[in-house]
Amino acid sequence: MLAAIRQFFEARSVTEVSTPSLSRSGTVDVQLASFEVSDKAGKLFLQTSPEYALKRALAFYGEAIFEITPAFRRGDHGRQHNPEFTMLEWYRPGLGLTGLMAEVVDLLNTLPAPPRFGVRVGPTCRFIRSGRCLRRALVLIQMRPTCRAFGSGCKKRVRRLPT
Repeated sequence: MLAAIRQFFEARSVTEVSTPSLSRSGTVDVQLASFEVSDKAGKLFLQTSPEYALKRALAFYGEAIFEITPAFRRGDHGRQHNPEFTMLEWYRPGLGLTGLMAEVVDLLNTLPAPPRFGVRVGPTCRFIRSGRCLRRALVLIQMRPTCRAFGSGCKKRVRRLPT
């Protein structure tokens, strides 16, 4: 999957960068908690997201960039959550909202589907007034594992991704 993501961005001339996982300050997002690491020089924090380092790189280089990196969030434990996970984040200067939405759809549709689930992603219009789309969203339709076995009689779970 990582190779497919890299190929996707390489084909679009988006440069892969690598930013530090440790920083001198934790997250400023009150919804997230950073892991703290201590050494002789003092406290350091594991990144909850590469956002700040990537924005610094974007400001310096001014070109489209992406990173696939580990991220760490203290307090995110559960059946579907792990405190360490891999995050993809990218920035495309000059690409508007519609272009970015189309790129997300293209990326998700080029990735290999998980072996047990069929996944389809596409843009949809959330609010229509007088025949015009007022707000676009991405819709992720994830079929449960039993869908393949039972064909068209199965239920689909639809989740709207925020825009």
